[in-house]
Amino acid sequence: MSGPQPWPGPNGKPSGSNVPPPPNVPPAGSPSGPFAGPPAGPPSGESKGKIAAWIAAGTVLLGAIIVGAVFAVNTLLGVPAQPPLAGTAGQNQGASPNSSSQMQDATGEQDSAPQQGQPESQSAPQRLNTVDNSGYSNADKAYCKWQGKVVFVGASDSFRAAICEINGETTYLGLDKKSGSTIVLPASRTSNSAQARNGNYSYALNASTFTISANNDVIAEEKMLSWWTPSAPELKLPGDLGLSQPISYPACDGTGVIVLATAFEPATNAATIEQALRANPGSMYLRTDLSCDNFRGPSKANSNGNSIYAVIKAVPGSKSDVCAAMKAYDATGEWLENNVDPATNVTCS
Repeated sequence: MSGPQPWPGPNGKPSGSNVPPPPNVPPAGSPSGPFAGPPAGPPSGESKGKIAAWIAAGTVLLGAIIVGAVFAVNTLLGVPAQPPLAGTAGQNQGASPNSSSQMQDATGEQDSAPQQGQPESQSAPQRLNTVDNSGYSNADKAYCKWQGKVVFVGASDSFRAAICEINGETTYLGLDKKSGSTIVLPASRTSNSAQARNGNYSYALNASTFTISANNDVIAEEKMLSWWTPSAPELKLPGDLGLSQPISYPACDGTGVIVLATAFEPATNAATIEQALRANPGSMYLRTDLSCDNFRGPSKANSNGNSIYAVIKAVPGSKSDVCAAMKAYDATGEWLENNVDPATNVTCS
C-alpha cells in the first residue's frame, strides 16, 4: 500500500420504501364478505329483533375480521403500526450503538442502502471488534499487535521500539522509520530499559537514548523523544486523530478488508480521513504502523517518513466475497494478519 488508494464509486442514497400497500378489504355487506346481509323478505314481529341482533353481531364480527386482516397484512409486509414520532426521521430507533449501519453521511441522513454498484451483501458489514473480550488495552493492540501486553514504548527520530510481554516472554518489536523495516526479537529488560540482540547487532533503549551497535561498536545513537509506560495518556488511544469516529485496532485474525483511502500528510490527514469515513458508512480508520503486519508502515520512500492512515471496510466471508467488494469499490484488499510480507495483497483472478 504505497499511497492513496482509489476512491469507491458514486455514493448511493437510501431509496424510498418499496413495500406495497395492503390489499383492499371487501366492505361490510358485500357478497364476497363473510355476511351477505339479512335474508330477503319482510320481517315479522319476533323475527325483527332476531334479525336486528344478527345484523349487530355480524357487523361486530366483520369489523374484527377486517381489523385483523389489515394488521396481519401490515405485519407480513413490514409496514409499521404507526409513523415515527416527529423529529426522529433518519435516526436509528433502538439500534445497537456499535452497529455499523448507524453511520450517517455528511448530510446527516442515514445511508443504509447499498451504494451504487456495491453488492447488497456487503452494504453494511459489521465493524470489527464490536465486542472485545480480549483483555488487551488499545496500546496492547496497537504496539504488541494483539499478541501481548505493553511494558513500555520508546521512540527517537529514526527508530521506535515496543517492549511487550508475549506468551510470558519479553519481546522487542522494532521499527526503522526511515526504511520502513521491522524486526521482532527476544529481549531482556529492567523496569526502565531493554536490550535485544540479532546476531552481531544489539538494540538498547532507555528513557534517554536509543542505541544500535554492531560487534559492540555503536553505529547509531539517538536521543529518546518519547518514552511511554502503560499509564501514559498517549497510550490510551494511540494514533487517534480526534475525529467524529475514534481510531480502530482490528484484530489480526485473518479477516478480509478493502482499503478505501490512505493519507500521510500531517496537515490534511484529519480532513481526508473524515471525508472518507463519511463517504463509506460502516468503515473504520487505522494507522498502519499501529496495526497488523500486512500493512506497510512509514518510510522515507513510501510516505516521506510520515505515519500512514488508512480507511478500511471489513468484508466477512470468503476470498470471493473480498474480491467482489474490491471490484465494486475499485479498491485493494488485505487479510488482517501478522508475520506476513506487507507487499502481499489479496489477488483475484
